[in-house]
Amino acid sequence: METNKILGAIILALLLAAAFSKIADMAIHPEYPEELAYQIDIPEVSDSGAQAEEVDIFAVLPEITPLLASADMGNGEKLFKKLKNT
Repeated sequence: METNKILGAIILALLLAAAFSKIADMAIHPEYPEELAYQIDIPEVSDSGAQAEEVDIFAVLPEITPLLASADMGNGEKLFKKLKNT
């Protein structure tokens, strides 16, 4: 008998939540835009215009090996403690 009351209360709560949701949708009448994204105008490049250059990323970035070789755990810990206290 007790489980029937518990299940009845749960079902009643779900029905009330569904009813309130439907009533709220009818009362507010939400308006959704046709396009959900903000449009950004990007000028098109013609064939006679300037073409985008392909850049070799490895030629532009510095070598990381010397930076990793000079890394020190003590300096990192000091920096972390300094930033943690701010």
